[in-house]
Amino acid sequence: EKSNDDVKSDGDSRAESGIMSNLENQMHELRETIKEIKTNQVKEQYLYRSMLDTVKKQCDEKITRTTMAIEDLEHSHNEKIFQLLRAIENLTQASDGLKKEVGTLKSAKTGSYFGYL
Repeated sequence: EKSNDDVKSDGDSRAESGIMSNLENQMHELRETIKEIKTNQVKEQYLYRSMLDTVKKQCDEKITRTTMAIEDLEHSHNEKIFQLLRAIENLTQASDGLKKEVGTLKSAKTGSYFGYL
């Protein structure tokens, strides 16, 4: 038979063994939790990078479209300016022509040509 000290020693040994087993299980769970956290961090970083890339692409596209629209407006305005300049030139030529006709009419009025009107 076992003595009291032997029984107590066996109980202590089982208690220590149970505590160690429990600690090992907790350490294993802690390692698994750390792995999950790291995996989630990597996934989040990937997701954030992906979102940033998407936003950057959208911004770049909007900048490109805006730049093209500005260039189209500049071209359109330049074309309108050229049209206005041509119209001014045509009006100037027409005005010069009218001035000549008025001059001709004035000289005809005062000259012999006026009598034939």
